[in-house]
Parts: sequence; structure tokens; C-alpha cells
Amino acid sequence: MSGDDHGFGAKFAYPNDLINWVLGAEELQANYDPALGFVNRSDIRHYFGNFRYRTRPSGGPFRTIDHRVFGQVFTDTGNNLESTNFIFKPLVLATPLGDTLEFAYRTRYEDVEDAFEFLEIPVGTYRFDEGSVRAYSSRNRPLQADLEVGYGTFFDGTRTRVELGVEWRPSYHWLLELEYEWNGIRLPRGDSPAHVARFRVNVQFTPDISWVTFLQYDNLSDRAGINSRLHWIIQDGREFFIVINQGLDLSNGVDATRTEALVKALFTFTF
Repeated sequence: MSGDDHGFGAKFAYPNDLINWVLGAEELQANYDPALGFVNRSDIRHYFGNFRYRTRPSGGPFRTIDHRVFGQVFTDTGNNLESTNFIFKPLVLATPLGDTLEFAYRTRYEDVEDAFEFLEIPVGTYRFDEGSVRAYSSRNRPLQADLEVGYGTFFDGTRTRVELGVEWRPSYHWLLELEYEWNGIRLPRGDSPAHVARFRVNVQFTPDISWVTFLQYDNLSDRAGINSRLHWIIQDGREFFIVINQGLDLSNGVDATRTEALVKALFTFTF
């Protein structure tokens, strides 16, 4: 389609240690269609920015103390407000090794123009407010943990959120990751607890040959998905893949829903 098919924007950054900020804006018109990619939303104007002020104490257990603000606003190309997202992190404490504790407050606005069946959310405007605390250890250790707890409003109800992640590197050949997410959603129409579990195994045989397997399950669909990929970098610009995807329906036993096997080769010729 011709007309209203442009995308453009600008960003200004001040990337320094004591004060760090970014300001930007972009417009994706209604018929914007990137042939080699995708966009989540079109017919929008997006304004965004973040600011961080950092201090480095001369003594004590912390290497840095940060104060951060992030914000973004979405309108349509007629300047009608669609959604906003602001995150305030008044205190982010990091040790010299990288262990971090952060406190955050997030406020969002959404204009839901079409009702959707999931959670039976009706048309309307909604404001979300959530406070959270996150603590995570440094990835410089073989065993790394990440825990975040949040509570706040969710559409016309409330949500309690817990996210837990554990990452283990027993050697430079192996990486194992386990993630669990629980959302205790309370709405006037009833409670909807949501559980999501993810597990990843990364085996690095050599710097050029790796095997990554990823599994995810959620209780709302009662389905699981498995993705396993063998990747061989023959040389720069030449790669080989073997990929297996498997879907599972766990609502009544274990039933395979989709099985897919792919072989891919990438060869880049320069001249």
C-alpha cells in the first residue's frame, strides 16, 4: 500500500557515569510494513526517555548507588493517547562483585479499545500501579539467583507477582537455567492464578558447536513446548543448524500437538 507507509525517529543520548540519560521519539505510520522484520504496533507515535544518577561511595559494601527513571508514551498518529509506562527506581544498590538490590514503582495506563477473552477484560481505560523489590546475585559466580516480588493493581483487580530464576554453570561447557513465574490475579469475575515454568540447558561442546534445549509450560493453556537446536559455526558466515520443535498438550495425559524438524544451512559469499 502506498501512503502513510513511513517509519522514522531520532534519539539523543548522554552516556556517562555520574549522569546518564536518553531522550527519543519515533513514528510508525498506519501502513508501515518492514519487509525484513516486524513491528508490534503501527499507526503510533512513541516518546521515550530514561535518566540515571549514580554515586560511588568511597567506603562501605556498595560500589554504586543508582537512582533511575524510565518513561514511554504511545499515541496514535492523531495524537490520541493509547498507553503510558513509567518506572521509578529510587534506589539500586550494587556491590563490587555485582550483587544487586533494587526497589521499584511502576505506573501504566492502557486504553483497551477491543475486549479480549483472556481474563474477560472489557473495553475501557485502565491504570496499573505496582511496587516491587528485586534481589539478584552476580553472574560472576557459578551459581546465580534472581528473585523479584511485586504487588499492585491489574485492570479492574489486583495482582501479586513472584519471579524466581536460578542459573548454574558447573563448567564452561554447561549452562542450566530454571525460571518460575507466579501471578496471583484477583478480578471481580474471579481469581486466575497463572504459573509459568521455563528450563534451559546449554551445552557448549566447542567454541563452534553448541546444543541448546528450551522447555516452557504454563497452567492456563496446560501446554508445554520444547525447542532443541544444534548449532555448528563452520567458519565466519557459514553455519549449520538442526532444530526440533515439539508441542505437548497436558490437559489429559501427555499428547503431542505438533512435531517439527528443521535443517538449515547459511552460507555467505563475499566478492
